[in-house]
Amino acid sequence: MRTSHILFSSDEKKCSFLLTGCLIAGIIAGSVYSCCFSENGSPVKDHLLLPFFSGNVPGTVFLNTSLSLALLISAVFITGTCALAQPLGIAFTVYLGAETGISAASRFISLGSGCISELLMFFLPKAVVMTVLCCIAVHDHFSMSTGILSCLVNGSDISFGIKRYALHWILLIGASILFSALYSFVFFLLNN
Repeated sequence: MRTSHILFSSDEKKCSFLLTGCLIAGIIAGSVYSCCFSENGSPVKDHLLLPFFSGNVPGTVFLNTSLSLALLISAVFITGTCALAQPLGIAFTVYLGAETGISAASRFISLGSGCISELLMFFLPKAVVMTVLCCIAVHDHFSMSTGILSCLVNGSDISFGIKRYALHWILLIGASILFSALYSFVFFLLNN
């Protein structure tokens, strides 16, 4: 098989369009939800991917970002080991979009137009990197789930696919930790 066929096959494009559409639908749904259910100008609980610790020091920013990303990526990869798990991958993508929409709309509701620079400097880069990492994880989720289903139906060997899948998980966790460290460093520099 040629590399260009692997990188640019029509199935890859369909998968990318599906993930992008689900992500946009989630962002719209989260924004509308946040705007409709905010009470008297108080925002819906804002927690881009569930922060575990409170505080705005670089250590807690690092822990919140790395733990939330690692847990989401791990959940996507664990569910990818099921033969019919593609709907769960779509649900993860819609969830990520909804979290992004809720967080952005909540910040805008609570702080008004004065938060545009904060959203552009802190929120947008974090949301973009989280989205890219999670979409890569969901894409691998689709591939692995399809491979397992093919293995069950055709009786083919999937051991190489599982090793590659585990390597992708390790690389994405490493990328999320690296991003979290960079994000908390930039957060520290801009807040001092």
